[in-house]
Amino acid sequence: MTEVHTHVILAARDPVLVARLPDGRGVISYARADGTFCHTVGSPEGFARKLGTLGIPMTY
Repeated sequence: MTEVHTHVILAARDPVLVARLPDGRGVISYARADGTFCHTVGSPEGFARKLGTLGIPMTY
């Protein structure tokens, strides 16, 4: 099972949900106020880069 971590940060207008997949890739989802989600899936490098841009530490 993959853990999902929620972050509320100034760099994003919506809460950010982060899950690292077993192969090193990651999913970053934005929980919009209207109840929908915007999902992104990235390579291990892209996942790390996006977390850095958002100011979320790579602690998973």
